Amino acid sequence: MKKTSVFLIIVVFIMSVIVITFFGKSIAFGQFQVYMTSITITNDRGNNNTISVEFSDYTQNGEYTSVWLHYVVTPDDATYKEKVEYYLTGNTYEDEEGNTKYIADVNSDGEVYFLEPGAVRAYVVTTDGSALSDDVLIICRKKNNEA
Repeated sequence: MKKTSVFLIIVVFIMSVIVITFFGKSIAFGQFQVYMTSITITNDRGNNNTISVEFSDYTQNGEYTSVWLHYVVTPDDATYKEKVEYYLTGNTYEDEEGNTKYIADVNSDGEVYFLEPGAVRAYVVTTDGSALSDDVLIICRKKNNEA
C-alpha cells in the first residue's frame, strides 16, 4: 500500500511539472503588460511649445492644410505603444447665426487638418491604462499675401 501511494504521488508530481512546463509559460507571458511611463509629442515646437503652420485653402490634391502629430513613449519595450487617442480643444466656435463652425479636426492617425486659420490645442493620450498625455498649441496662420 505504501509503495502504491508513493508511486501515485511521484506520477502526479511528474505530470504537474510537465503540464506547468508546457502550458504554464504560455499563460504567464500573456498576463504581463509593460505600461508606458511617458509620452511626448516630438513635432518641432519652437521656443514657446507651439507648432506654426501656414494656411492654404486647398493644395493641388484637394486636401486641407494639415499637421501630423508625432510622439515617442518610454520605455522602449512598452507593450502597446500605439494605443493612443488624439483630441483637440478650441477647435469650434459659433458664427453670427449660432451655427457651430470647425477650425480644425483630428483623425485617429494623428493628422490635424485645418478648415480655416486659427489656433487649437492638440492632445495625445495613452489608452493602455497608464493615463498619460501630452499637448501642444498649433497655430495656423494665413499666408502673408492673403487678406
